[in-house]
Amino acid sequence: MKSAISLSLVLAMVMAGSALGVVTLGEDDLAPAPFRGEEGTTAQAWYFDQYTGTTGIVPDIVESPGAPVVDMIGGFLDNTVYLPTDYDQRGVWIVDAGTAQQGDWQRTSEMRIFLPNVEQENPIKKIWMQIVYYAQEGKAPNVYVLPEGDDTQPVPKMEVVGDPTPLGDMYYHAVFELELPFNPFWEYVYIRPRDCQVYIDSVLLETQCIPEPLTLGLLGLGGLFLRRRR
Repeated sequence: MKSAISLSLVLAMVMAGSALGVVTLGEDDLAPAPFRGEEGTTAQAWYFDQYTGTTGIVPDIVESPGAPVVDMIGGFLDNTVYLPTDYDQRGVWIVDAGTAQQGDWQRTSEMRIFLPNVEQENPIKKIWMQIVYYAQEGKAPNVYVLPEGDDTQPVPKMEVVGDPTPLGDMYYHAVFELELPFNPFWEYVYIRPRDCQVYIDSVLLETQCIPEPLTLGLLGLGGLFLRRRR
């Protein structure tokens, strides 16, 4: 009887965790988003342990109403290269800075992530990213967000939270965050080297779409269709 009760409790806890939207994103999930498990969140993680092509790379772990994917821009001649192993890491993508300028959105080598959102006209959108990477002097890559593909300058840039954490002799773990004053239905997230090249081992992305307080929402209901997201 005791074992049956214990099993029932375990199942209840698992079901409760699922209902709360709690998710873990694998071995590199060292700094979960502060909003994880709250309403209006998504979570997705890519580990690249196996080569599955250069476009439409689906996440290894995903909790999202849409279909997020990674596209690798460029080929071998552009120094966009997949390595089955690199030091202690399994499955690594290399992207190269090349000769492109800072504002150029047609680069020959980069990682681009398509990230669908909860489709609500809410006023705040939070993005939290963890990445395991190698780069010269441990410099964290540049990460840009193009809401619904809009490259109007200035393009929002994700900021590094604290200092990157060394993982062994070569690789680092870094955390990025960004808050947008509107909620796009989707966005591109671009990962680019700060200098020369960046070796990307894993990418973990979480988002939250924050609704207005109930009272403000009711007051604004009459003008709902007149509002703009931007």
